[in-house]
Amino acid sequence: MTLIKPRLKLNRLVIWGTDGKVVFDQNFHNGLNIIRGTNSSGKSTIANFIFYALGGDFTHWTSAAEQCDNVIAEIEINEKLLTLKRFINRSQGQPLYIFWGNYDEAIKNVSEGWNVYGYKQTSSRQSFSNILFSILEYPELKGDYESNITMHQVLRLLYIDQKSPTLSLFKSESFDSYITRKTIGDLLLGLYDNELYEQRLAVRDLKKEYTEKDLIVKGIINLYSQLDSETDIEQIETELNKTHENLKNINNQLSEVEKKSKIILNKKSKLIYEYLYKKISDQKKRYYQILERVKEYEFEIEDSAHFIEVLERRSKALEDSNLIKENLGLLPITYCPSCLSTLEKISESEICHLCKQPIKKNEKESPILRMQIELENQLNESKKLLKEKKETYSKFNLDLLEEEEKAKELQKSFDLQLEKVKTTRESKLDELQNIKGKLESKIDFLIKELKASKQIEILREELNQIEKDLKNSQNIIMSKELKQKQRFMESLSVIQNFTLQILKEDLERQAEFKNGQNVYINFEKDTFALDGKNNFSESSNTLLKNALRFGIFFTSLELDYFRLPRFIICDNTEDKGMEEKRSQNFQKVIYKISQDYKIEHQIILTTSMIAPELNINNVCVGAEYSENNKTLKL
Repeated sequence: MTLIKPRLKLNRLVIWGTDGKVVFDQNFHNGLNIIRGTNSSGKSTIANFIFYALGGDFTHWTSAAEQCDNVIAEIEINEKLLTLKRFINRSQGQPLYIFWGNYDEAIKNVSEGWNVYGYKQTSSRQSFSNILFSILEYPELKGDYESNITMHQVLRLLYIDQKSPTLSLFKSESFDSYITRKTIGDLLLGLYDNELYEQRLAVRDLKKEYTEKDLIVKGIINLYSQLDSETDIEQIETELNKTHENLKNINNQLSEVEKKSKIILNKKSKLIYEYLYKKISDQKKRYYQILERVKEYEFEIEDSAHFIEVLERRSKALEDSNLIKENLGLLPITYCPSCLSTLEKISESEICHLCKQPIKKNEKESPILRMQIELENQLNESKKLLKEKKETYSKFNLDLLEEEEKAKELQKSFDLQLEKVKTTRESKLDELQNIKGKLESKIDFLIKELKASKQIEILREELNQIEKDLKNSQNIIMSKELKQKQRFMESLSVIQNFTLQILKEDLERQAEFKNGQNVYINFEKDTFALDGKNNFSESSNTLLKNALRFGIFFTSLELDYFRLPRFIICDNTEDKGMEEKRSQNFQKVIYKISQDYKIEHQIILTTSMIAPELNINNVCVGAEYSENNKTLKL
């Protein structure tokens, strides 16, 4: 059978009781898998366990399910073999244990080889949804406008359960966001464009950033205009140079006056000297501390940038390695690399051409995948740290400018005071000292003006860049939304054809099904309709919902860009008073369409009214369950 990625397949489901014994253990196969049995025999419980084992968040366990300790699922995702384990609990957000290998290997290892991942992603560790999405080769699912996209959310469109309302397209839950539903629909129908969603988020963030920085600029300008201050850098620098020159002249005059003054030991001057000496020492210490931090951050930024380049090269190398392995791995080795003798031809694809040993599926790509996941974690964390370092570096540079000017002025005062430890006081000297103090205050103020003005200049440059980035993002969004709309119309057309095919093959129970023309789907509003209607009888609404959900599923076998993993669980075949013949007819229609495709897929369906033609070993899973032979052997 042909593999289209992404592809999810359940190989085996094992449920363990609280007494340490296995209470359910069944293998599943490609195509249609029917779990059959009378009502209340535990079929829905098994469906819920599958949903839960694959990452769904489930807490409404039956009394029988609560007597179970954990559920283990051996699965294949895109030919990668792994085993998942979750403990049964009524609390939400339970972690998932992942073992890279099959079930038999997994249970031999109590802890070694298992990795535990939480339900939610943290700043330091990925969630199990991140890991499973990576194996499914899904794009990075950030969600639009802070939506939380998890494996649970994806499974809501893969699991048709009994508890959800008949007219609800998704598996229902208490707190539901229309944006989340739209993102799930876009993802599974192959409409989700990671760059499009990133650009939408970028536009939102750019607009927010522009507003914040524009308010800062206007605030600074308004404040300085009220103080009758200048914000033009050139004028401030001119005024600062002029004030420095005036201060230099005053200092020269002070020197002349002091030379002519009677020199006596002046205790007050000595105290001033000692005060200035300490002040300039402290100022220089602050300056060099900041300078040291600036140098440290220059080195760290350069080092981080280099580290990110190395990680990106390693990530690209792993991708290239995997690609080469996928392509060249298919070429048989015909000559021995040691003696160049012709090697015996091996017909089995899962046997090594050189050593003749079997190749385990989980040994094919798992190490590379695990390395890629780890590299991705390191890259994201490194980029975040680099951004923070650049922001801190910029702040330190501005502080350094201010501290440098302060140090210069203090040094000049200190140098002057050093020359006049012994002096006399006279009116001229007091006048000059007064002028000097005013000039030093003015210089201090001008330095602050200069710092603020340079900050305004930086912010204005950033605002100009934001405007350019915003325009670029908006153009990308327009182009991609047009392509997305075209793909959606193509998808909807195929979904409609499958849905109408299933409805038209229904028994003569609903005339509208035989004459249906148009199928309507709205993921955001969580609704659907046939020719504008969805107010049929409850059993017909159930069949309409199932036909539509299977229409989406079968479209994934038709369109290779679909990201629905060719997997579906249906647990409401006989929901809402469905009659036996109608249910059996539906089962046969689904089986017929499934048999027409040579593409790997898996359908898990529960029924209490199995069609006789389908009550066969290569379709059914397990025994025919009943009140006396329930699914869980407690």
